[in-house]
Amino acid sequence: MKKLMMLTVLLGTLIGCQQEQEISNVDLEQNEIQQKSISDLAAVLAGDEEFDLAYNKSLDKLRSAREELTQKMNLKELGYRDGMLVLKTAEVVQPIYEQIVKTDSIWQKTYGDEVQGLTAVASGNEELTDEVEDQFSFYIQDRLEEDHIGFYDLQENIATRMPIKTLWAKVRNETKRWLDGLDKNPNWKENPDDRYAADTYARLFLNEESMIEILGEKRVFDTQESISERAQKTQGAGCRTFWMTTEYTDNTGEPTCLRMRCYVNNFWIWKSYGVNAKGWIWSGGRWREWGFNKFLTQGGNIVTHGLRLNNPCDPRFSRNVNWSRRRTNVEFSISRTLWGPRIYLGACRGSFRGAVTGRGRGQGAIMN
Repeated sequence: MKKLMMLTVLLGTLIGCQQEQEISNVDLEQNEIQQKSISDLAAVLAGDEEFDLAYNKSLDKLRSAREELTQKMNLKELGYRDGMLVLKTAEVVQPIYEQIVKTDSIWQKTYGDEVQGLTAVASGNEELTDEVEDQFSFYIQDRLEEDHIGFYDLQENIATRMPIKTLWAKVRNETKRWLDGLDKNPNWKENPDDRYAADTYARLFLNEESMIEILGEKRVFDTQESISERAQKTQGAGCRTFWMTTEYTDNTGEPTCLRMRCYVNNFWIWKSYGVNAKGWIWSGGRWREWGFNKFLTQGGNIVTHGLRLNNPCDPRFSRNVNWSRRRTNVEFSISRTLWGPRIYLGACRGSFRGAVTGRGRGQGAIMN
C-alpha cells in the first residue's frame, strides 16, 4: 500500500502547471516526472499483492463472462451462399440479432465495471483528477489487452464465427490501422469507419462488399448514396437515412475527439434508427479509443409507414422520440429496431438529432 500512496503522490504532479517564474529544484523534479510513461506504472503496480490479486480475479471473471456470452450466440440458423448471408424470413434473424445486441451490452458493462474497479484498487481509492485516473486506466486496459481481453471482444468473436467475411471485421481492421498511423493532429474526416452507413450490429450480417441476400433479392448497403438512391424500393423518398459528423476537441491539455452519428438503416426485414457516440484521447504518443464519461441524447421525429405513402415525411405519420443515456464505454448507442418487410422507416430532415458531451466538450448532429 505504501507503493500505491507514493504512486498517487507521483501522479499528482502530472497535472501541475509549469511556473513562468524561476523554476525551483522541486519544479524541475516535477517536470521530469511528467515524462513518466505507463511502463512506470507497471513497475510500481507489478509488485503490489493487493492489485495483483484483484487483477487476476477480474481477468478470470472477464474470460469466463466472455466465453459464457459467446456460447449463447447460435448462428447455425443463418444460411449463406456466394459469400453472403441469405435471410429468408424475419423470424430467422430477429432472435439472433436481438441476442447479439443484448449480450454485447452485458459484455460492455462487465468490461467497464472491471476496469473501473481495478482503477479504484490501483489508485488506493483516493480522489483523483481525470488526468491521473486516466493513467491508471490506460495501464489496466493495456495489461488486459496483453492478456487478450478487450472492449470489442464479443463483437469480434461473433464476426469470427459468422459463415462469411463480415463488414464488421473489415471496418474494424481498417480503423485500427488508420488509428495506429495518426499523429497528434489528425484529420478525423479520413476515419475509415465514417465511410459506411450501416450501424455496428448490421455490419455483422453484411459481407465485406456490404451485401446481403434478403427474401431472395441481393441488396447492397454500403454508402449513403446506395441507401438513399440505389435502394428506392426499400427506402422510399424524401428522408435522409444517414448523417454523421466528427469534431476534434481539446480538454485540459489532452487532445480528445468526440464523434456523433445519427443513423436510420432500412434492411427490408429489419430497420434500425438511433444515435451513436464514440471517444478517442491522445496519450503516450498515440491515439486511444477511450471510454471517458459521455452523455448521449437523442430526439426528433421518426417516420414509420407503408411504402405507398405519397409524402414519406408527412408529419401526421411521425412520432417524436427523446432518450438519453450516460456511459463510460468506448462506444455506445441509443437505438431502436423495428421488424417487418412492409414498413418504411425514416427521419425527417432537420428534425432527428443527437448530441454527446464528454470531458467538458460537446458534439451534435442533425439529419439535414
